Amino acid sequence: MEEPAKITQSVTARLNELTRDYLQQTCRRIDMLFACLALLQFVAILTIRAENAVGIIPGLPAHTIHLATIALAAVLALFPIAFGAMRPGRVETRHVVAVSQVMFSWLFFHITKGSVASQLHLFVSIALLAVYGDFRVLFTAAIIASVGDFGRAFFGPVIPAEILHAGALGFAEHIALTLVECSGLAWVVRNDQKQVQVSLHRQAMWEITNEHLPTTAVKLKASEARFRSLSMSSPIGIFQTDNQSRCTYVNQRWETITGMDAEASLGSGWMSVIHPEDCQSFGTKWSAALSRGKEFSAEYRVLTPKGASRWVRCRATALHDEDEDITGYVGTMEDITEAKQAEVEMQRAMEAAEATSRSKSEFLANMSHEIRTPMTAILGYAELLLRQNLEETERLNCLTTIRRNGQHLLNVINDILDISKIEAGKMTVERIGCSPGQILADIGMLMRGRAWEKGLGFELQFAGPIPAMIQSDPTRLRQVLMNLVGNAIKFTQSGGIKMVASVDSKDTSDPLLKVEVVDTGIGLTIEQRMRLLKPFTQADTSTTRKFGGTGLGLAISMKLSEMLGGGIAIKSTPGKGSAFTVSVKTGPLFGVAMYRSPEEAPDATPAAVPVENIKLKGRVLLAEDGVDNQDLISFHLRDAGLEVEVVPDGLQAYEAAVKSMRIGVPFDVILMDMQMPEMDGYTATRRLRNDGYVRPIVALTAHAMGGDKQKCIAAGCSDYVTKPIEWDRLLTMLQQFLQKMGVVSTGEGREYSSSTYTEIPVAETTEADVGALESQVNGDVPHRTHEDRIVSSLAGIGKMAPLVERFIARLPERVKEMKMAVESNQLDQLSVLAHQLKGAATGYGFPTLTDSAKNLEMLAKAKVDIDAIGKQFDELRDLCARADAGTSSDKTTAGTSV
Repeated sequence: MEEPAKITQSVTARLNELTRDYLQQTCRRIDMLFACLALLQFVAILTIRAENAVGIIPGLPAHTIHLATIALAAVLALFPIAFGAMRPGRVETRHVVAVSQVMFSWLFFHITKGSVASQLHLFVSIALLAVYGDFRVLFTAAIIASVGDFGRAFFGPVIPAEILHAGALGFAEHIALTLVECSGLAWVVRNDQKQVQVSLHRQAMWEITNEHLPTTAVKLKASEARFRSLSMSSPIGIFQTDNQSRCTYVNQRWETITGMDAEASLGSGWMSVIHPEDCQSFGTKWSAALSRGKEFSAEYRVLTPKGASRWVRCRATALHDEDEDITGYVGTMEDITEAKQAEVEMQRAMEAAEATSRSKSEFLANMSHEIRTPMTAILGYAELLLRQNLEETERLNCLTTIRRNGQHLLNVINDILDISKIEAGKMTVERIGCSPGQILADIGMLMRGRAWEKGLGFELQFAGPIPAMIQSDPTRLRQVLMNLVGNAIKFTQSGGIKMVASVDSKDTSDPLLKVEVVDTGIGLTIEQRMRLLKPFTQADTSTTRKFGGTGLGLAISMKLSEMLGGGIAIKSTPGKGSAFTVSVKTGPLFGVAMYRSPEEAPDATPAAVPVENIKLKGRVLLAEDGVDNQDLISFHLRDAGLEVEVVPDGLQAYEAAVKSMRIGVPFDVILMDMQMPEMDGYTATRRLRNDGYVRPIVALTAHAMGGDKQKCIAAGCSDYVTKPIEWDRLLTMLQQFLQKMGVVSTGEGREYSSSTYTEIPVAETTEADVGALESQVNGDVPHRTHEDRIVSSLAGIGKMAPLVERFIARLPERVKEMKMAVESNQLDQLSVLAHQLKGAATGYGFPTLTDSAKNLEMLAKAKVDIDAIGKQFDELRDLCARADAGTSSDKTTAGTSV
């Protein structure tokens, strides 16, 4: 409960106590006075002669009447005396006194036979009763007096001094006079009571106020101290103004925010901290709030005396007096500088996200161009290959163009995979010994020809000694430098390209190899340089359209150089050229030989020998479960001069390798497919290594993701080749392994007693074979005619013809197995069979079969409605029936139906 309410209750309670005490003390004294009066009245009655009472009650003797009068007077005197002694000040005592006093008056009236003195006794007694200050006592006396007057009319003596009417009816006049007196006295008593109440209330108020004044003062002082403490420790600024906008109070936080002390802030000084650019808007809002008595709220800047600018949020509420007039404002000021900065950062982040989104959209458009352009060439030249009247030189030109554009598509895919791995944090780099001089020589050999084709010069320089060996990732370093040099050639129309290598801080424990690629090309603006190293962007969209590219190369190069412990720095002048400097950590160089010029560095790695020129001698174990892949791989190996033994699973590969070691003629190299039945390539490789097999094992796998190579190497493989196989890479790898083991490719060297490779008989593909295929697929495939054949794209390559014919000869058996899987609803088996056909068909020049088998595989894996699977199988079965090796003289299409 609030303090004023408590004080009011205390005053009321004290007033009641004072009133009660006043009445008790007053009434006690009056009770004693009336007790004495009663005793005196009793004595007075005793002195009155009995003769005066004769005739009061006719027929009774005088002494009897006298005794009766004395007894009645004794009773009337006894009650006031007893109540005054035992219950002084009580309400009942006052009423007993009133009754006794009136009856004494009537006793005197009868004894004196209605004398005037006896009548005056009544009126004086009533007046004395008024001293009690209780009008209820007067009413009691009036009632008793009226009853006595009414009884006198019939039994009492006639009053000789009636004023208005003498005789028996004079009682009415007497009653009226009594009531008039009592009413007048009651009115006087009531007024006196009010005066007494006022006096007592003042006394109670004075007492309670004096009692609470020290406590209230202490509490008020404590409340003020608490308010100031809270105000000073508040995390927001607090201020107060009068109705003229003059500041009357500020807390410490206000001083901290504005940088202005309290004294300077008072009056109109508090507005001087508002930033000049925000003064007008603040003044308008403040004036509007002040004129309407509304709440004020605004965000604006304050300028501290030291010149610092801060954002604040200010709110203020009007203060009103008892008449609801505005007396001022009390408000708060909150520092929102950090929130504003976060808002700005958020806006920048949104803009950056939008810019990234736009960059990715532009990237997708560029990527579409980069993919569609070579695809257009591939499809166009493939259509040219379908013509029957092409000469051999034209056919070779078409194939060369298709290969070149296919390589471009592969580069695009590699860029996408690289940036995906980098952004996902999956890209890793090696730290192995490598020769930077040889890497630079390799790049110079590869890129010098491209520069010369555009009429550009190309130069490699050493700006100081270069270490013969560093610890880095040669593949990734080569990738970064190739990208930078390739871009320099692409964006340079005249002049030349220069690579300058140097070492920074070579005497420290953490030196850097720096290679600066300088060109005289179109150059870059500052804005273009800022955008250039972000993924999915190039200098601008017009550059993309003019020069092409995915916009990923420099972003990948930057990330790779950072992973190698360095980075890429750019210097450029628009229209004059650019200089890209890549740096990588070398590792410690103490004791490492140094090259002072490119001539001292190792020569470039010899260029790869074309597949048809690679001739090898050695013994190879091929572990491959797919029959078609067995034929295709063994064909290329045998064509290079190798002896090949083929096994269909990892268990037989393990047994064959162990057996060859036991008899003393181990295989020179093992080609190990990693996904095979019975025992996979990983397990077989680990078991061979555990058994002491130390010769090369090359992994063959269709998986080409980042961790697959590491998984193969961890299992014990010496190297790794992905499918589809690049034959020149595989044969070059085998050549290196064989040379390290001393097996030369000239035909000289170790001789083997015999080759365990057994050639599968090759049968001519005849019309009977086609008929057999049709009958094995329920005979419901339309009869193949000359016009609807699907001819292998390898048609015309004589050495491949037997392999293609063998592949086609096995198609009926494949179709039969898939048909059984469809009819028995063995979708997992169907998926495996379709997958095998998909992987083999492309290698034999039947991409149409690959696409159809791929669709069937996806449907089988998804386990969709069997009817859809059946329709797709029917399509694949029809395509298999139309497959043709193209060995007849009337060759038509290559991998496409006519």
